[in-house]
Amino acid sequence: MKKVFKKSMVIAVISTALFMTSQASAIGVAAWGGYNMVLTGTADCSAFSTCSTGGIAFGGDAYLSGLGPIQLGVAGAYLPLQKFDGTISGQSFSLSSAMVPILAVARFDLPVIPIFLGGGVGYAFGISSASGANVSGAGSSFALGAFAGYTKSLIPLVSIEAGFRVHAILADTSASAVSGALITLTPTIGASLKF
Repeated sequence: MKKVFKKSMVIAVISTALFMTSQASAIGVAAWGGYNMVLTGTADCSAFSTCSTGGIAFGGDAYLSGLGPIQLGVAGAYLPLQKFDGTISGQSFSLSSAMVPILAVARFDLPVIPIFLGGGVGYAFGISSASGANVSGAGSSFALGAFAGYTKSLIPLVSIEAGFRVHAILADTSASAVSGALITLTPTIGASLKF
């Protein structure tokens, strides 16, 4: 009985995915940029001569359109986290860390007003680099994302968008000096195009 139920569920999920894909009339892509702000989970800066958090962030999305107000797709971003400068034994060094979340997302465009909202789940890959020190690393963690904003159509297939994105990285990463959950907020501006 359990095997029949599992097979039925697999068939139902595949059938639903195929139906939704067949109903999609277009592919949409979007690119955005903004300033990433780290809200929680930053490292202690007291041991460094200079320390900054956040930085210029950018990303992109790809969606299947034509499913009514709902769009399904994938989103990626580059989110700078922290940069440290200091001296150890008379040698200057600089360390930086960033996250690259890759999420499966769903976006909902409100039908009456030009506002969109959505969210996703996936993984974030940590990146760290150093100059003047022998430190580098990478790691990955489970990640959640949410976004909302205003969209203005310039012509039928091209829009500009302004909004914000929130990313929550839910585990420690070996690539950064961050401990605990990491939450970032990124006000964004961008453009989207439908094919």
